[in-house]
Amino acid sequence: MSCLETGGFFNDKNSAPSKDDVSLLLEKCLLLTGLSKDSVQSVIYSQGSVDKSTLWDMPYMPVKEFALAVYPDFSGARYLQKTKKESATIAEEKSDLLLGYHKGTLFLQSLRNLKAGSGVNLQNIVGVGSSLKELSKLNIPGNMITYKCDGKNCTLSFPLPEKTGQNVITCPLEECGTETNIWNRRRRIVELRADHESARGKIEGIGLKPEESAIKKIDEGVSILKYLIDEWDEFVCRPNKDLTTLEQDLTKALLLKHIESEKEYNKKGGWR
Repeated sequence: MSCLETGGFFNDKNSAPSKDDVSLLLEKCLLLTGLSKDSVQSVIYSQGSVDKSTLWDMPYMPVKEFALAVYPDFSGARYLQKTKKESATIAEEKSDLLLGYHKGTLFLQSLRNLKAGSGVNLQNIVGVGSSLKELSKLNIPGNMITYKCDGKNCTLSFPLPEKTGQNVITCPLEECGTETNIWNRRRRIVELRADHESARGKIEGIGLKPEESAIKKIDEGVSILKYLIDEWDEFVCRPNKDLTTLEQDLTKALLLKHIESEKEYNKKGGWR
């Protein structure tokens, strides 16, 4: 209102609306926008420091709502997707996108490598304040691993107990007949799990020196997690407990990085 007054908006008493009329219209606009989930996004910031030693057991990241923001392009895209598909179907789909705010900007970040033309779920995006339990709702057998056939164009797979006695499996399809070395896969899985623990250590900042950047260490851990997810995807089928845990950890690591980056940005006077 003060801006309108300074600009002389109310100077013409005959044609300009009154201050009461403008106030009422502004109030209606704010209420309509604030109550519409399709129009606004919550801007969320960290609630103090994150205890990294308990990071992997957290069902929620410690955050709080700071403000509401309107992003017309994003809201429009989400509305179009909702009208083209059944809302119940979209709500049940898992999203591989992370919604974040950094240095005053809204961005969407994929947890997987997306190819041109790939569909994404804009309705069920993992937000900074969202529960991470949604990522682990799949009924995943804890003692089974489904290995993909090593055949170049073969789609056959072999579900086996994790402690299987099988060393090599020959594909039963006549057009394939490829031998898949299960023993090599199992040996590699031991190495991948060790790398997973190493990535967690970097993200937690274990052994971090005073001159080292915590954000840089998180980035190093994130790079390892992405590599591990890609390699697991090469030889096992989903759902898989290791892949699910890796994606949970990647989500937490990215959220942690954005929280830490925002803190540094604010310390340098980013928000005034």
